[in-house]
Formats: sequence, C-alpha cells, structure tokens
Amino acid sequence: MNRICIILAAMAVAGPAFAGSGSLNGNHTITINGNSDRAIICNSHRFGGDGSQRFACEYADQTALGQPNDSLFIGEISTMNTNGQNRAFQMTQVDDQSQYYAVYSGQVSSAGAVSGTVVDNSGNTFSFTLN
Repeated sequence: MNRICIILAAMAVAGPAFAGSGSLNGNHTITINGNSDRAIICNSHRFGGDGSQRFACEYADQTALGQPNDSLFIGEISTMNTNGQNRAFQMTQVDDQSQYYAVYSGQVSSAGAVSGTVVDNSGNTFSFTLN
C-alpha cells in the first residue's frame, strides 16, 4: 500500500511533466452489469515496444453512485503477441475506508473498449465494460 501512495503522490505533484503516454490516459466510464455508469480519470504510461501500459485511476469526482468514494484503481494492459492484438486487461480496486477490494479481468477490443469480469472481496461477481 505504501508503494501505491508513493505512485499517487508522484502523479499529484508532477503535473504535466508526468502526463500519461498510454491510450487509457484521460476520462473513462465503467459500466457494471450493464448499468450504474461511473466516471473515472486515469494516468497511463506505455512500457515496452508492444503497446503494453500501466495505469492508476480514481473516480473523477471522488464519488460513485452519488456517494463519496476514494477508491484507487491500479492495473496493466498487456499485449499478448507481436502485432499488438489480443491485449489482456487487469485492474485492482482498493478502498481503504470501506475495506472494499475488487479485481477486474478482461480483454481490450480493437476499438479500445474493455470488457470482462469483476470479483470483489464479498464474493460478488459482476460483468463490466470500460470505455
């Protein structure tokens, strides 16, 4: 957890010099089970030469479904072959205040949308999309 705090602190103070280089950089929407859209903002960075990237995100206005929520999302998009296709997506959501923890796993489409499954620390399983 200390490592996550250091990453976010660096992102907060670095400003434009720390702007992301990955395709996930910027504003996105998470849809859970086909509804409940939630706005998130991400800072992503490419690594390697194949389009893989690592990212950190948070709820755009620090709320989810109208309630305060300071969840942190950390993840990676990994390219599975040399032509840049078949990209796997994994993301972890942590909210220290509510002790919520969820793991997102999915695939990135050619259009850049992500779809997959979420499993949380209560044993719930959901479908999700990220656009």
